[in-house]
Amino acid sequence: MLCQFAVCLYLVQVWPARVAFQWLLQASAVLSIVHLELHRYLAQNHAPASNDLFSSLGVANNITMARGWGVSCIAGFAFLPDATIRGGTEWMSYVPGLLYLVIGCTDLVDGLWARYAGTESVLGRRLDLEMDALGVLAASTLAVWMKRLPLFYLMVGASYYLFRFCIWYRGLRGRIVLPLNDRPMARVMAGLNMGFIGVALLPIFAARVLTWAAVFFSVPLLLGFLWDWLVVSGRMTTGCVDRLESLIAKTTGAVAMLMRIVVLGCGAVVAGAHLPTLPALEVLVGVSLSVMIVLGWLGRCAALGASCWLAQAASSSDAPPVFLVALSATLMLIILGTGPWSLWKPEDGYLSRRAGTRSTP
Repeated sequence: MLCQFAVCLYLVQVWPARVAFQWLLQASAVLSIVHLELHRYLAQNHAPASNDLFSSLGVANNITMARGWGVSCIAGFAFLPDATIRGGTEWMSYVPGLLYLVIGCTDLVDGLWARYAGTESVLGRRLDLEMDALGVLAASTLAVWMKRLPLFYLMVGASYYLFRFCIWYRGLRGRIVLPLNDRPMARVMAGLNMGFIGVALLPIFAARVLTWAAVFFSVPLLLGFLWDWLVVSGRMTTGCVDRLESLIAKTTGAVAMLMRIVVLGCGAVVAGAHLPTLPALEVLVGVSLSVMIVLGWLGRCAALGASCWLAQAASSSDAPPVFLVALSATLMLIILGTGPWSLWKPEDGYLSRRAGTRSTP
């Protein structure tokens, strides 16, 4: 709380006092929620296989709480006049996006530290999940308020809490609530959306391009919550889940192959139309990324780099449609991977190892 007062004292110097005070009130309210979540699960500060409480929160949980403090600061920017966020100092408009990207990176650190130090706890898992959900809600609300993302993207921020409410209401009515199995794609899509929101908050890409990209990131995540609801409510049997997962795996592999072909075609079109006007370095980088994608050599990483360049190019008001088509293909490859017949895709294994579970709240 003292840190927020210190931030507010600085904001008073660059913003009107009323706006700075509004930031402080909102940030303090969300920080109170963070501490309430801590006290709610504090009795679970023990290892998953033991009931013996740890003597302290530990470094990992303190990192998670620091993430919660960062989320509260982001929430403070919501509902402020948009001109105020961009005003004051030139770099102020970059603060929410950069802060959320840092929060996303530290999401990896707390879990790694807990495993390295042997201090994994039920509390840590619960706090990690709650801070992720609160962060997505706060950051997506801010992005929509700043007109960086479309209104429908609020569904991404609210989806976890709607999921929890539906489970609570189902239990209240005495209906069965089944446990969820590990679903690696749930964590992958959550991480991708966190990264996307952070980038969307930066004043770099045009809002119309971000709106287009928001469809690709939001739909799989929302469908994932629908899938989980069908599982916990018993509407999908284990056999049905297995058959659907097999069908999805085959379909996504074919789609990924098709997207690699689309990238190749779009690259040829762009080269034919714009090659003489592009700097030599951009041509070299573009060709390299395209080759990596088509061959499936670090394809997801290459698709990420290509999507950033394409989003910047598509942000121009006179950008040809081929840039949006190519951007769509690279976004699909970021989500699905490059599929079969890929030379080397270590990212897939890393994402699978890092993928967590969405516990039934």
